Amino acid sequence: MEYKESPADRGVGDRDSPFVSLFSREGRAKILDVFLQRPYSDLTVSQVSDQADISRSTFHRNIEELIEIDVIKKTEAPTQGDVYSLNNNSEISKLLGKLRVELVKHSQSFINKELRYLPDPEIENLLDEAPPEDDSDNVNSAAYAPTNTEVTP
Repeated sequence: MEYKESPADRGVGDRDSPFVSLFSREGRAKILDVFLQRPYSDLTVSQVSDQADISRSTFHRNIEELIEIDVIKKTEAPTQGDVYSLNNNSEISKLLGKLRVELVKHSQSFINKELRYLPDPEIENLLDEAPPEDDSDNVNSAAYAPTNTEVTP
């Protein structure tokens, strides 16, 4: 059976891939993350830049592509200038929102699994209260003697 390329295959694994293009720039991913965290908010350039910890120029360099793929919409607010919001009617936005939720759940699950391997706080307290180890060559053999043993003459 011969494989036929579908439109979904276009640009697979290269820079022309829409998926790679969307997430190829850290600034773009940070902008998207801010809007996905606040799906019903109208945000100014300053608000997004501050919350995403990016410069205003990074915002402007990346926002057009997000508008172009219909993930973000731009509106003019009479008192604030341009404001931006997540396009909640976009299928891509909905899918990205679900993806973000699943990634957060997975990250939290991973963190919880890793926390199981951290020392118990009671053990940590005992270790903190223990006397410091003696680094000298004089080893007290009594410290290594078994307990509850009878010595017979």
